[in-house]
Amino acid sequence: KQSFAVIETLIRHLHSLSRTYPGTIGKAFRTHMSAMHESGVFNAGDLVILTAISSIYPTSDHFHQVVTPAITLMGRWLEMNAPAPANLATGAFIVALCIKYQSLSKRYIPEAVRYTVKALQLRPQPSEKDLQPHVNNLLAMAELWSAKTAFGQIFSPAALSALQALKGQKKSSQHLSIMLSQARLRRRPLELHHHRPLPIRTSIPKFEENFNPDKHYDPDRERADAAKLKKEYKRERKGAVRELRKDANFIAREQLREKKERDAEYEKKYKRLVAEIQGEEGHEAKQYEREKRMRKSKR
Repeated sequence: KQSFAVIETLIRHLHSLSRTYPGTIGKAFRTHMSAMHESGVFNAGDLVILTAISSIYPTSDHFHQVVTPAITLMGRWLEMNAPAPANLATGAFIVALCIKYQSLSKRYIPEAVRYTVKALQLRPQPSEKDLQPHVNNLLAMAELWSAKTAFGQIFSPAALSALQALKGQKKSSQHLSIMLSQARLRRRPLELHHHRPLPIRTSIPKFEENFNPDKHYDPDRERADAAKLKKEYKRERKGAVRELRKDANFIAREQLREKKERDAEYEKKYKRLVAEIQGEEGHEAKQYEREKRMRKSKR
């Protein structure tokens, strides 16, 4: 238990570092996986690295610089290593990791199914304790890929027969058998369309009795109608734009006429006010001159 706690703490710190230094941590993961690829042997530390990758990076991406090499590396190990008592635990752990990686994207990994079936078919048969993780992996893969159209071909007959041959796995084999039956019921075989037979398209040229070289002929009736409708739409659109322009010009002329009338009325009022003011000023000036002359005459 203490070792798992230490591993969990280590993964948590790696997760924090990957957020702070994503490029450096990703490069370190790829460098370590290159060494794993060269050696071809996975130790406990390598399995911890693969587990950390599944916790740190999104495993559902179609391509990822760290996750994709990790999945490829695990698939290569499952393909290149035949099940044996010495690697059953490692193989079960790697298959479980593959299932975890594909929990969202649900991509099919044939190497995982092959290794699990081969492990269940191993003779002499290992102990139930050693085989139980592989049985759990097989059922988990069945649940993961139950919606695929090739579900029956993936798990039957090899996986089902291998599970049925094990002692004490009656419930597991029945569960897988029920899933296979349901998958067969869901499948719909290919069939022809439910409509009248369509005539074979002919390439015989069509001759027009009243052919007009200035007219465009289209053998496709729907395309010709669409072109005609498009042409009518353009013509109507041009006419509408022309009418809108006429209306805009008319409105502009009316606005200009009204503005000229307002300006003329304003000019007329302005001149009248100026004339009245000038008349009053002239009258006052004449009266002032008369009073001035009268004061001089009295002296």
